[in-house]
Amino acid sequence: MEAIIAKLRIPFFSIKRYDTYQISYSYIFLMPSTIVGSVGSSLALLGECKGEDCINLARKIVKKAREYFPRKITFSKSPVILKRVRGMLEDKKMPKSLAEFFSSSDALVREYVVSEERNILILTDKPSPIIEAVKIMERLGDSESLLSVIDVKESEIGECEKEDGVNVMIKNEIVSQETRGEQITVDGFDELGKKSAFYIPVEVKGYSIKPSPIKTSKVMCAADAVFPEGDNW
Repeated sequence: MEAIIAKLRIPFFSIKRYDTYQISYSYIFLMPSTIVGSVGSSLALLGECKGEDCINLARKIVKKAREYFPRKITFSKSPVILKRVRGMLEDKKMPKSLAEFFSSSDALVREYVVSEERNILILTDKPSPIIEAVKIMERLGDSESLLSVIDVKESEIGECEKEDGVNVMIKNEIVSQETRGEQITVDGFDELGKKSAFYIPVEVKGYSIKPSPIKTSKVMCAADAVFPEGDNW
């Protein structure tokens, strides 16, 4: 297994929560399924696959895709109203007048996250296509969630020494009651698109969000990402 570390600049993004409609709240954090979906889109641009085969290929070769939090992070959320012209898609024709245009559109409230640099860890046994795919990532989230790739590199995996705990998103069920702190839990989807609850290694106090490593037994490191040993996280 190889580790790929990527640093991304995503100034403005929205990843819709699965349990919302019309008023579309966004996840604050990057979901594993969203990262895998973006990798699949890049694999299509590289000519590695076509159509639905791309998400299946990405799910096959990406073993883990998690955001991690190595330093102080800051971000905020704000509602943005978007107009969606759904009637044109349903009727398969352009509106003939301004009145028809307004009758075929509706308003959605879409929440966005304003953030600084974000960090992701990808574990894979096929690093070459993944590195190339991450380098040309276009977005993480909806069509307005454009990103810039700051750095992508392959990193060796090794045991950590004198680490306080993991700094990646991990599944809630592997965190014991004894090691639970003030971190938060978020429902989302894993790399295979399965619903999961994730424990986020941050503490939220008022408007302040700070990294808060999660205690686990044995941890591994790849650059500044610290994650549990094994593959069940």
